[in-house]
Amino acid sequence: MLKLMILGLFIFSYTLSGESDINVIKTNFEPPEPPKTTLLTKATWYEIKADVTKYGWTGNTMANGEYPYIGAVASSDRSIPFGTRVEIDGKVYEVKDRTALWVHKKFGLTFDIYSEDTEERMLEFGRQDKIVRILTQ
Repeated sequence: MLKLMILGLFIFSYTLSGESDINVIKTNFEPPEPPKTTLLTKATWYEIKADVTKYGWTGNTMANGEYPYIGAVASSDRSIPFGTRVEIDGKVYEVKDRTALWVHKKFGLTFDIYSEDTEERMLEFGRQDKIVRILTQ
């Protein structure tokens, strides 16, 4: 008698006379349950690593034409449009200004947060590597 195993589920036995006999093998295999629903979502944010600094009042308008205010941030990346919301350390800011072009060339991606802190406190903050969350909705 010749025995062959197929997928580990059945054994087919053949005799020389051509008759076949099927024996079921019990296994502990259970296929996973298919998901009940499929949820399609659109990403609402992505994270990037950037340098973060602070700047204070200069008397000049921002690149968008408004005067600086708490909650505004400058971006060195011109591909991030004005009005884009970004989250830094759990606080949400809105891109309203641009840094000088040389800042991006020298330091890479930088976000400069408008602050009413003293110059001493802003210098103490310095340049910090942070994870910045770009909010897309």
